Amino acid sequence: MFLFILLFFKFSLACTLDLTIDDFIGVGTSDYINRATHKAREASCTSILLRINTPGGDLNSTRKIVTTILNSEQPFLCLVYPSGGHAGSAGAIILQACHINGAMKATNLGAATPISAMGTEMPEDLKKKIFNDTISWLEGITKTRKRSLDFSKKIVTEAKAITAEEAESIKAIDIAANTLDGFLGFSDSKKVKGPGDEMLTVKVGPLVSFDPDVRYKILQIIGDPQLSYMIFLGSLGLLYFEFTHPGMILPGVAGGLGLLISFIAFDKLDVKWGGLALLALGLVFFILEAFVPSFGALGIGGIIAFTIGGLLLYDESTGYALPLE
Repeated sequence: MFLFILLFFKFSLACTLDLTIDDFIGVGTSDYINRATHKAREASCTSILLRINTPGGDLNSTRKIVTTILNSEQPFLCLVYPSGGHAGSAGAIILQACHINGAMKATNLGAATPISAMGTEMPEDLKKKIFNDTISWLEGITKTRKRSLDFSKKIVTEAKAITAEEAESIKAIDIAANTLDGFLGFSDSKKVKGPGDEMLTVKVGPLVSFDPDVRYKILQIIGDPQLSYMIFLGSLGLLYFEFTHPGMILPGVAGGLGLLISFIAFDKLDVKWGGLALLALGLVFFILEAFVPSFGALGIGGIIAFTIGGLLLYDESTGYALPLE
């Protein structure tokens, strides 16, 4: 009897985790969505609502997000939101991967032609390789969700973009919704394909917000392609200056911090490993401060490394976070 009561309360307290993407897709976004799946399990949420309003972003981060969605035990309910918003480029690809997708009326989606991070023209051979790879990848996603193959090809090859109503008519999305509640009502009780061949029943509950936190905001700032590239080049220049002028200290401290940060921004270092590396670097700076006269440069560098590393290492989704308030 007691077990039955526990199960009843667990079922009755089922919820829907509410996320929002309203910026470019980058390392911060993929980390945010990955953490959201852990948060959903912790909060016993049975589905995840993802509101999308983005011009697009990094293809590598998009692949990670798609992988997270396709392997999620909680169905992703993705909506281009609010009216007037759009799911451009990477956003359109993510939309195709979602278990149930939709768009508010007066929104649009599409235009997923790959371009270089700096906006420059790609060599023809590289362009062809990336295009073919993206098309075949997107076709696999579209077939899994049984959506329009023609649309998935044209958003890459022709940068095709269409309105919500057009997308519904060609089955690129499941519904062009008038309201958020209308989309959630449409999604509730639908049968969708989960990981492998598992079939999941969508259960929509009260919305539980998982807002972007300080960790997300830091990653979005450093994840801007042009800024991260400038940080990387600047860090190399500072380290070169330190090596050619031993004892300056400050250029070496700034260069070391910048190099680690740029590796995280380029997604060459996992966020948690990057946070741990920054903590280790900060510890090295503190130890050196006791033996090397640096006029405070090493100590300040250690504080910065510890602060950023701590913010990247701990997060709300695990139940452990730094007390920022």
